[in-house]
Amino acid sequence: MIKLAVKRPVSCIVLLFVLTFLFFFGMKNLRMEPSSEALMPKHVEEYRYNMRMKKVFGDSKLYLLSLIETRAGELLTHENFVELNEIVEEIEEFHTFDYEAENKRLSTLISLGSAGYNETESHRIEAVSQELSEEDIEALLTGESVNNAVLENDYFDVFAIDQPIPEDLYVKPLRGKRNYSLEHYTPVKCSDLEESFDAAGRRQLNTILKRLDLDAVQGSYIFQKEEYSRLLEEFENAYLYKSMEAVKGFMNPISGEDIVGTADSLTPVDLVETDDSGQRLLPENAADFTVYKKKLSANPSFEDTVFTRDENDRITALAMNIQLQVIEDSSYIMNYFMDVFNKHNAGNLEYTPVGVPVFEYYIQNYMKQDMKKFMPLVILVVIITFLLNFKTARGVLLPTLSILLSIIWTMGLMGYLGIPLTMVVNIMPTILVAVGSSYSIHIFNQYLHDLEIIRNTDKKGLVSSMTHISVTVLLASLTTFIGFSTLGFSQVISLKHFGIFSAIGTIFAMLISSLLIPAVLSLSKIPRENTHKERKTGILQKMLIKTGRFTLNRSVPIVAVSAIILLVSAVGVSRINIESAPTSNFKDDSYVVQADQKVSQALKGSIPINLIIDTGRAGGVKNPEFLKKLDELAGWIVSGDNTQRYSLLKSYTFCDIIKRMNKAMNEEEAVNYSIPDDPATIEDYLMLYSGEDRDSDGLPDTMERFTDPQYRVANIFIKTGYYDGQAYSSKRLLQAVDALEDHLAEDPYFSSLRYQVTGQTLNYAVLSKLIARGQMITIILTLIIISVIISVLFRDFKAALVSLIPISSSILLVFGIMGFLKIPLDTTKSIIAAVTIGIGIDDTVHMLKTIRFYLSQGLDLNTAILESYKEAGKAIVYTSVALVCGFVVLMFSQFKALFYLGLLVAMNMVTTTVAALIVLPAAVWILKINFNIKNDTLKLTEPVLKGE
Repeated sequence: MIKLAVKRPVSCIVLLFVLTFLFFFGMKNLRMEPSSEALMPKHVEEYRYNMRMKKVFGDSKLYLLSLIETRAGELLTHENFVELNEIVEEIEEFHTFDYEAENKRLSTLISLGSAGYNETESHRIEAVSQELSEEDIEALLTGESVNNAVLENDYFDVFAIDQPIPEDLYVKPLRGKRNYSLEHYTPVKCSDLEESFDAAGRRQLNTILKRLDLDAVQGSYIFQKEEYSRLLEEFENAYLYKSMEAVKGFMNPISGEDIVGTADSLTPVDLVETDDSGQRLLPENAADFTVYKKKLSANPSFEDTVFTRDENDRITALAMNIQLQVIEDSSYIMNYFMDVFNKHNAGNLEYTPVGVPVFEYYIQNYMKQDMKKFMPLVILVVIITFLLNFKTARGVLLPTLSILLSIIWTMGLMGYLGIPLTMVVNIMPTILVAVGSSYSIHIFNQYLHDLEIIRNTDKKGLVSSMTHISVTVLLASLTTFIGFSTLGFSQVISLKHFGIFSAIGTIFAMLISSLLIPAVLSLSKIPRENTHKERKTGILQKMLIKTGRFTLNRSVPIVAVSAIILLVSAVGVSRINIESAPTSNFKDDSYVVQADQKVSQALKGSIPINLIIDTGRAGGVKNPEFLKKLDELAGWIVSGDNTQRYSLLKSYTFCDIIKRMNKAMNEEEAVNYSIPDDPATIEDYLMLYSGEDRDSDGLPDTMERFTDPQYRVANIFIKTGYYDGQAYSSKRLLQAVDALEDHLAEDPYFSSLRYQVTGQTLNYAVLSKLIARGQMITIILTLIIISVIISVLFRDFKAALVSLIPISSSILLVFGIMGFLKIPLDTTKSIIAAVTIGIGIDDTVHMLKTIRFYLSQGLDLNTAILESYKEAGKAIVYTSVALVCGFVVLMFSQFKALFYLGLLVAMNMVTTTVAALIVLPAAVWILKINFNIKNDTLKLTEPVLKGE
């Protein structure tokens, strides 16, 4: 390969850039994926339970909770409710699809801009007719609510996790996305849109303009073609999500439903009623709000759900709960809702949304910010390192270009293969910069080291020099490849992707560096003689020589002190806590952490989990005995001990609905907020209840979160979160799951039934188990493989054992520090070992190979070690500086997890370098390792190059 690069440099350079051009287009397919589903292996039991639960009870991941407080004055005022009604109405447009109004709105925008598109409405209606009845199609044309899913009359067994995940799990829009043409674009004024739209359209326009950073636009402003295109795309996206009726449930202080009972009916009524025209009759005075507060107090389940109050019975805050449909990609609607909240936060009311969708919203935004921030910073740091090391233009440009090409190749390949960018995968470019800079530094340092020989022998000397270092680079890349590849055995999907593509990127970096740098150097003029002489003198070189002498003179104390440090570190390792809660990714002063703590304290939890129980027969959930046992269980779950130990803060069940019905049918007396004893009474209540059934499955929408259409399976919706100064953690959640399962197993009634704790939040917790298991596999497997490679390479078992000293001691030291400082091991930090082994082994290989090379030239061990400091020491130091600086960049991340990752890996790189330069040579000297030089054939392939 080296000969090819030197003899046919132009061909190699052209080939590299053609491949780069092809890979570049693959990068356009890259997409960010903040969801935990990108992490979870699909065969894990918890994942499959959660996916099947979504079919019946909805997706608990897509549960959004917002606290509503006043910035000044009283909360319950007419002005505040006018403001609150605005946001409620905007969100309700995603709950009830108005076909006629939405089509008119979109058509107006299309007409004003003279946009065109190929699809026709009739074509799309025919396309969905396979899933819709004739009545539904008629409802579609008249603007009434429709059912988006294929209805199933058969019982769906949530517990049958061996069955395939339902193909119709996700709700689909009523038509496909249009591709608009602006060939005949007519400039559109903002005022034209405002005048043409109704009030809801103008409200949507304001939100979308804010999304597009055009919120200052108004009046006579004329949209540029590109701005109009983005505006049209946003309206198109909003239309599609509205057609899904993406908001499945919406409990809020305005349109939230309660139940009113009469002699022969149970009717759902909004908390704030409407007049005949559909306008909200918002409370206006103290008397109105007194009536309103009575409505809130009439339903005990509303407290800590729709409102909170203090010890003086004063309402201190309101709340809204949004449950989205099971949507395959919820990122758009989540981004839209966050923009709605941000827009309305400019008023007197303060909205604080939390929940897994909010976590993922900020993860996605922070990932974008980090991507923009990391690459320029890390490239700048590496360029400075190259400049300080090589002090020449090509010494900076060639290594930098090699790094950029390897990143494009790797990211482009990921794009072609559809690999998503998760928070872990997102840092891979930084890793590739570190790896690529290491190889480039080794290659270019060797070139400068052998410059005098190259000057005298021209291309022959260049081939010899590059061949000499290429063996080191090849071995380093091989061990790095293995280090990263072992992550491919992880069950955590994003870790698997990170490991596989970091390994591939390592090979790309090695190939590009080994081809591009020699090829360009062969076309370049050889520097003047004084350049190399100036490089021979320097503080670093003198310090390395002194370090070598110090190491050889004090080798035994060095090894002894190192052993003591590692023993202490082992104690710290035993204290490591594994954490995978989504909030653990964020800094303590971030919005996510602060908001979660605030809302969780105010509304008794912010993060949902589910306990599903199968009664074993249709109608079993309606049985009074079961309901009373279920109500007792729900109360036990949030009892004092469980709240204190596990942060189980609030529970909701089907019992709450039945108790509310019983209270409504018995003159609203508090004593009747209970489960009736007579099964016939419960049956009557359900027959009398006239709640809306939008999906026509026979079960009112308000009950769908708590039972299935056959009334066979019950779901306890449990809220957990920050409590009493303790943050939500995956460890506590797993302990809570164990406590719940133990309690059910010991209960005479429930022990005979099927039950399962599930939900998206549990998926996060399960990741901690997978992380722990994967971490051990990664470390053990990598160390074994690398020791075998070193043993075969040097044909010396002692050399293989010694080679593990720098990386294993570094890992043990840093993990020990994590344990003592209570820094949790999470998904992101679980790559520390692989990165340390994969990159850190380079210094070890370089030092051992150089010692072996000088031994093969007839030098004694003492002299060989000292000469190795001169040749390999400088490259090791500069490589380590580049690595440390590159990883320190991660400390500028918005994520706490990445901050610690950057800090800890930088510490690892420093520790590995110190161990490679001090502990490793000391161990080689003590053990008198000679690498079986007598049988060595390395002289035949590696020419003697002039040392310094």
